[in-house]
Amino acid sequence: MSNLFCLRAGIDGTGLHVPLEFFTLFRVFMVAVRIWGALEGSQPITGTLEIGFRAVLIVVTLPFLPSGGA
Repeated sequence: MSNLFCLRAGIDGTGLHVPLEFFTLFRVFMVAVRIWGALEGSQPITGTLEIGFRAVLIVVTLPFLPSGGA
């Protein structure tokens, strides 16, 4: 389903907020999962390093999210 939203946004530029919000929310959940795994000690070091990578992606994406105004 996310592919259809991305295709629509790429073809005519409408609905770009849907994929951006979806992938930002996905990254937030993945950071939470990776933090849980790091605290539990059940993941390799690469999973723990991924926390920082995904956090940077969230910060980079935030300026491109629509503000909710007109």
